[in-house]
Amino acid sequence: MSTAKVPQMKLLTWIYEQASLTSEFSLKVSDNLERQANTLLNILLVGAGGALAYVINLIGSRSSEWLLWGMIGSSSWLFLTAVILIYKCLWCNNLYGPANDPKNLLQAEANYRIDEVMRFELEHRQLAIEKNRQRNYKVSRWLNIVRAMAAFTPLLFGISAALVYL
Repeated sequence: MSTAKVPQMKLLTWIYEQASLTSEFSLKVSDNLERQANTLLNILLVGAGGALAYVINLIGSRSSEWLLWGMIGSSSWLFLTAVILIYKCLWCNNLYGPANDPKNLLQAEANYRIDEVMRFELEHRQLAIEKNRQRNYKVSRWLNIVRAMAAFTPLLFGISAALVYL
């Protein structure tokens, strides 16, 4: 290896390390979003199930119509919110790991130099980072939407209860 290649190799090595750090960060963000979504799903299902149990109790006790329909609306809204959370945030999607598969890197028959392989790998890393970033953006956006939907549950109760009088 010539002396002109040594600084280039050091630069490629440093860039590769930075790409690995960025890729690992994207995966940590993905894990964190998944934990938050699972926690929210548990809360939504408990709330929706509790509201449904209360609906069943209200039916048996011949309670006020507005209260019954308000709770039916709330329970339905929470179950719908949980379904959206599952589909948009927890549904399994492609996730790209922090490194390439060995079979892709072992290209001995092509006789690539290490700096060429590193450049190919860096291009692949960039695509994986961008795809993970897009996935994380989509999941975080929907997680925020579902949180807002959950916060509107009392409004749905009021709308459902008010519709009884129209």
